Amino acid sequence: MTMTRARARSAAIARTRRLKAAALVGTVALAGSVALAPGASAESQTLTFFQQSGPAHFFNVAGKPINLDPPKTLPKAGDRFDEVDLDYVGNSKQHAKRWTASDHLACTFTNPATATCDVQIAIGGSMLISNSVTFHFNGPANAAIAINDGTGAYSGVHGSFTDVDLPHSQNAILTIRVS
Repeated sequence: MTMTRARARSAAIARTRRLKAAALVGTVALAGSVALAPGASAESQTLTFFQQSGPAHFFNVAGKPINLDPPKTLPKAGDRFDEVDLDYVGNSKQHAKRWTASDHLACTFTNPATATCDVQIAIGGSMLISNSVTFHFNGPANAAIAINDGTGAYSGVHGSFTDVDLPHSQNAILTIRVS
C-alpha cells in the first residue's frame, strides 16, 4: 500500500469512528433531553436499546438461592427473581460498542406465572422507575409496562417500556417511550 493510500484509508477509518461516536453522543443526548423538558411537548420520545442479559438469580422465601428448570420446576409464591442487564443504544443488528444504560429487575412471585416487580433503568446518571408492577410471564408478549417514577433528568416523566426477547438468545430489545 502506498503512503497516500495508507493515509486515505486511515482518514476514512477516523471519519467513520467520528461519525459513529457522534451518532452515539446524539442518541445519549436525546435520552437526556427527553427528560429535561417533560412539560415542553406532548409528543412522546422513543429510545431503543439492545439489551444484553446479565446475571439472573432465583431465591426462595428464605432468601436461599434456588435452581428452577421450567416447566419441570416452577417458582412458588414468595420466591424472588433478580436480574441486571446492560443496554446498548441501537438494536440487535446495529448497536453501540459500549453500553450506555443499565437496568435491574427484581420480582416476587405471587404464583408460578405472575410476579410483582420493580424495574429501574439507569441512563446518564438518572433513572426511569416502574414500581410494584404486575408481570404475567405467560401473558401476551410485548406488553407495555408503565413507568411510574423517575429521578434526576427523568423526574416527572411518564411513559412505558417493552422488552421483546430475541429468538435463540437471552437478549432482548428494550424500547422506552416517554413524554
